[in-house]
Amino acid sequence: MLNIFYFLFFILFLILINFFFIKNNLMLDSIKNERHKKFSNFIKNNRIPLSGGIFLYISSVFFFKGNNLLLFFSFLILLIGILSDQNILIKPSVRLSLQLLVIIFFVFFENLYVKNINIDFIDKNLLSIKFFSLIFTTFCILVLVNGSNFIDGLNTLAAGYFASIFFLLIFISTKQNIYVDITLVKNFLFFLSIFLLFNFFGKAYLGDGGSYLLAFFVSKILIDFANMNQFVSPYFVVLILWYPAFENLFSIIRKLFFKKSPYKPDALHLHQLIYNSFLKNNLISKVYLNTFVGILINAYNFLVMYIGSLYCNETSKICLLILFNVFLYLMIYSSLYKKK
Repeated sequence: MLNIFYFLFFILFLILINFFFIKNNLMLDSIKNERHKKFSNFIKNNRIPLSGGIFLYISSVFFFKGNNLLLFFSFLILLIGILSDQNILIKPSVRLSLQLLVIIFFVFFENLYVKNINIDFIDKNLLSIKFFSLIFTTFCILVLVNGSNFIDGLNTLAAGYFASIFFLLIFISTKQNIYVDITLVKNFLFFLSIFLLFNFFGKAYLGDGGSYLLAFFVSKILIDFANMNQFVSPYFVVLILWYPAFENLFSIIRKLFFKKSPYKPDALHLHQLIYNSFLKNNLISKVYLNTFVGILINAYNFLVMYIGSLYCNETSKICLLILFNVFLYLMIYSSLYKKK
């Protein structure tokens, strides 16, 4: 784990990035809000830098020393997000197409494939075929990358969610006989904790670039984790990623059901409905509400992850947890949607 000197150094580094962006009017949240402001009533400071992606990418040189292929493709993912944040890549269909190309080439050249899902027919007859495995793995990463962006609407929500995953991986590596690249995961958690200090107080945001990049890195780590621990149920990985993945898939289904374009942004994601419910009932001061709701959702998800880790090699119990989460999500969503 990096020591206190590095901790203070990278805090200063992020401060300097934020100062540079604000001073030069670059990568500020107000730019992105022009595209989304009519869909949201969140309280935001228009001078907050979208610096999370830049900070995490530069820091990633410490995570993936020597893996130039990963750093190259992760830079492309970050660039797509930055161009989105800057209102250059406005069309979601264009962003999605570019992400698709980058991820396909990354999976192929990195030889990063999902090897099994504990369904014999699919494992033996489909995932054993490299082309099918390429398409399936690409789809999984694409869902997570965009799902991460969907939940990046409250302070600490997206970054805190992935920090919870890293913390859980460290926990199970020490408590159970499970392989985890502990140095890599600890370094990720280290840098992410620095960003969270700023994000907690609304002083830095991930932006599209940061949310895409973070999910892209997590995809790489968790696919390697699943492949290195064949005795762990692959649905354990599904469980710890269920929230951003389901948020993405549910959003698409919901919009298609109401005959709306799945590409069109709205303010009807679960975290937004929860936020608006607290705001409407004046339960918590607006000053703290944004961060509070993010922490509340992450606290629940971490509890689910922890319970799942106790049964990580028991597929039936893990699947029950996933189904319970989906059921609870739909019940809460339905209730809040009617009251919106």
